[in-house]
Amino acid sequence: MAAPSVPTVVVDTTVHFSACRSDGSTSPNKETIHRAAHGHYSMAVSPLLIAEVYKKLRQLGFEELPVKSYCAQLLKLGVICADVAPDGTVSCRDPNDVYVLMLAVVSKSTWLVSSDKDLLDDDCVCPGVERLPPVPFLKKLRGLRGESASAFVTHGAAFLKQTHGDQGTKVASLVRK
Repeated sequence: MAAPSVPTVVVDTTVHFSACRSDGSTSPNKETIHRAAHGHYSMAVSPLLIAEVYKKLRQLGFEELPVKSYCAQLLKLGVICADVAPDGTVSCRDPNDVYVLMLAVVSKSTWLVSSDKDLLDDDCVCPGVERLPPVPFLKKLRGLRGESASAFVTHGAAFLKQTHGDQGTKVASLVRK
């Protein structure tokens, strides 16, 4: 019997930023990231997305080594797609967000998860991709997996320590910060 396929999802940089800045261990943003780490979905990433995550986390005051480790982890978790020039199939009020929409289309993502008002706006066009904030995304993902609302408890720090040793502890502290 073939293993069930998992959806491909683009997680916008706003979710990464919020996950890293959140003090709580069970925030929806952190759970969104941890579910990719646990194989509940495939996270589509691109060079532009990784570069924006890196730049913004550094601007927010996070140390370079943990930020580089976080970005390296995203590359390991992600379905890596090349950046694609806009072709008119997507549109958004903020032209700086068009690359995220193109990534969602090119990667054939089921969902784009974001907290960015421009990406969630009704006037934003991204054919074939449902755009959702983290909480509704998690509800849909749980439903797809046949889970109850409380079935998944994140253990991000333990997971990162297990997979990355002491460096994982530093990354976990970045995510907890």
